[in-house]
Amino acid sequence: MFYKFLTGIILFLLSQQAFSEAGDLDISSTQPWLTTALEGREALDCRLSDAFYRREIIVHEDWHFVEDISVLSQMVTGRFSGEDATNSFSAYAAYNYNHQHDAIFMFNKRIVEQLKGTIGVEFERDSTTHQEIENEGFFGLRYMLPLMIDALYRVDFTGSHKLELNSGFQLTNKASFMWFWDTDGDYRFTLAYELHKHVYLSVVADSIFHVGGGLRVRF
Repeated sequence: MFYKFLTGIILFLLSQQAFSEAGDLDISSTQPWLTTALEGREALDCRLSDAFYRREIIVHEDWHFVEDISVLSQMVTGRFSGEDATNSFSAYAAYNYNHQHDAIFMFNKRIVEQLKGTIGVEFERDSTTHQEIENEGFFGLRYMLPLMIDALYRVDFTGSHKLELNSGFQLTNKASFMWFWDTDGDYRFTLAYELHKHVYLSVVADSIFHVGGGLRVRF
């Protein structure tokens, strides 16, 4: 009876250690498309907060960073973002070959589970007049809806407001689809295919920058 009891104690301790080790695994190594929502509109790309970008579904105690550069037939984009357990930031810029640009800088603070406060600034330049047509700050609330849909209610300092929705999902082991839409009528649909661990082939349909394709490199 004593040996059975001792064996049971040993098996219990081994199982607890196995569960503890399993809890430390980084699921992004096996499912890199599962991610936490990064923030905001970020010129229709970073605003996607798309699951294709979001690296991990677990909460980070330390800062975690993602950078990417896209060279597409209709524009060039760059993004740098970071997050820890309670804070996140993102900087995004897009530039097309008609000298139009759109850039957004954003900071987010977690209030409660699934709810974040957001503050940021956006710069936009018109492609025909080459004038700065929208340079303004904004604030808002971001909430993660079911089906991993990221919702941002944004209020500009000028008083205008809108709702932004975006999400993404895996089609195959290498192909992903992302979408964005807001109540101003802006949208973006992105189909991406992984060519290499850090290189993706992307086709983008955008309400501002139109339709095109090219390569995205992510670090």
